[in-house]
Amino acid sequence: MKSGILYGMCWEDPDLFTALVKPNDEVLTVCSAGDIAMSTLTKNPSRVVAVDTNSDQIELTKTKAWAFQHLNYHDCHRFIGTFGPSPNRVTWLEPHYSSMSLELKSWIVSNHLDQKSILQSGRFETYLRFFARFLLPLAVSKKTIHSFLNAQSLEEQLEIYNHRIDNMRYRFLFRQFFGRLQRIGRHPDLLKHVKADLAGVFYQRIKHAWLDVSIENNYFFRFILTGLMQQNLTLPLWAQIGNFESIKKSAGTLEFVNNSIVDFLENTKDSFDAINLSNISEVMTVEDSNRLFELCRTHLKPNGHLLVWNNMVDRKPNKNWKLDESRTLQFWENRTGSLYGFLGVYQPA
Repeated sequence: MKSGILYGMCWEDPDLFTALVKPNDEVLTVCSAGDIAMSTLTKNPSRVVAVDTNSDQIELTKTKAWAFQHLNYHDCHRFIGTFGPSPNRVTWLEPHYSSMSLELKSWIVSNHLDQKSILQSGRFETYLRFFARFLLPLAVSKKTIHSFLNAQSLEEQLEIYNHRIDNMRYRFLFRQFFGRLQRIGRHPDLLKHVKADLAGVFYQRIKHAWLDVSIENNYFFRFILTGLMQQNLTLPLWAQIGNFESIKKSAGTLEFVNNSIVDFLENTKDSFDAINLSNISEVMTVEDSNRLFELCRTHLKPNGHLLVWNNMVDRKPNKNWKLDESRTLQFWENRTGSLYGFLGVYQPA
């Protein structure tokens, strides 16, 4: 099933799920934009399976995997767009196409990824970037954003936010824009069970990015504000130069399944040491999400872990599962991402 590119990057902290993976583990993850699957390769697992109903997300991840396999660090991230747009992109890419399948090249060209940043290609990233580029400057000056991006402490971030950012115009524009999130910024199916005030919830969550995480370390929020990451500041696992060779070595071993994770688990006898569901359970009814959690339980090896995220809908494992409270609290307190309302690390009861 093709649904268009919904995400150019993953918005859950890749280091959290990766911390659950050990060498030689077998890993199952929702594919999305592939960043979490790529990050797990730094732990030398024996197998990583990435599953998605959206074939465009799988092709996007294959594109990133190709870049890691066939390019050096600088050119890989030039292609992905990690550190900003690449001048003469089409001309520069042409010689590299010889190592790419015709099918993948055709998909890249048809989605204009030969002309624009892969990280900025998703519907969600386009939506956030529009806010940062065109609406935020109506309420907050570029000088203030520059000061915030260069803040040296959380105290300085608090001072800038309280006195120069969180004004009436900012709150009005935020509510108007993010109140339309369901219709514009994400696929409607992803929020079909949502009953909460989207703008109000996200206003409170984005405070976590403004106030609780050092902007030097918060690559997610810097990406929203500037459209790129900075190589001299904290980067996600998949973008760190020290992890490049381990990802490069194993990127070709990633396995892709274009199907629902429920169908995949119902039709495999394989078991896994770590499963990442992202927040796919919240597009389901309670009954269907419980069915998914039970399938995960029966396909999880002894001492294995399940990581679940909730964005706007409460869908958590309960029966036959136990919450790893210590690790869950640690992950929650140390998270960089600000868009989710819950994460939980679970093991079979």
